Amino acid sequence: MRIYSFITMDLRLIVNAVDRDPLETCRPIMPQPSTPKNRKQSPRTTRSDRIRIKAHLKWATPRTINARYPEYTVDQIKYARDHPVTPTKHGRNPKIPHAVAIQLKEWLLSDPANRRVPYRDIPRFAPQFAMYGEVAISTALTSQGYGRRVAKRKGFSDDPGVADLRVQFAEIAKHWSLDRLMQQVFSDEVWAFGGAFTQSYVTVLVDGDKADIEHDRYLEECVQHKYSKRPSWMFHSTIYHGRKGPALFWEKDWGKMNSDKYDERVLSTIEEWFNFERSQGREPI
Repeated sequence: MRIYSFITMDLRLIVNAVDRDPLETCRPIMPQPSTPKNRKQSPRTTRSDRIRIKAHLKWATPRTINARYPEYTVDQIKYARDHPVTPTKHGRNPKIPHAVAIQLKEWLLSDPANRRVPYRDIPRFAPQFAMYGEVAISTALTSQGYGRRVAKRKGFSDDPGVADLRVQFAEIAKHWSLDRLMQQVFSDEVWAFGGAFTQSYVTVLVDGDKADIEHDRYLEECVQHKYSKRPSWMFHSTIYHGRKGPALFWEKDWGKMNSDKYDERVLSTIEEWFNFERSQGREPI
């Protein structure tokens, strides 16, 4: 009966639609309310962010902090207020106690060479941790904010005197005019290396303040020297007056470079070029 009455009602509306306004017979389908699917999520707060929020909560409300720091949502501020700074992980306790983990961190920072020791070899270099495995050591150092990363490759001179001379030259040259800069001859060598290079891993700070992480990442013990390896080729070139000067390819038959060979091969070529520049009315420095 319900089906019959439903059909009868619809037929009545269709039959009487001739005498009625067509707009009245149209029944628009109202959209059903739904939750937006593509909601923009705010970036997750770090431990440093939660410490900052807790410090501001001593004198301000969550909405006041949100008005001043819109990068934090009200929900994030309330979460930082109601939860510890470091989230508590549920599960079994780590094998290495917190006190021993602090000792492990102290051992790591006691010697720059310890940064390059893999986790699996730490018990061999530090017998006091011989009863712990690689996974337990990794978990302990992670709890202290440290992890394994690829060592940065950074070229720098090992001679402090050379570094001081370069700084002094930079302090003087930064005040040069363009004409004075164009008169300067810049000479340097470039090495081209062939073959593959292996990556070196070090234990560095990965959790905490951004400035502390960046400072720890570029410590001398956390970077890798750019040593020359065969097969390699050396090119020596100059720049003068905004253009290329004389260039030289160091032949393998000449052997390793020393002061005598440098004067014979490189400086002699530059001196010939200097004489040519002077003949053209230009005086290189």
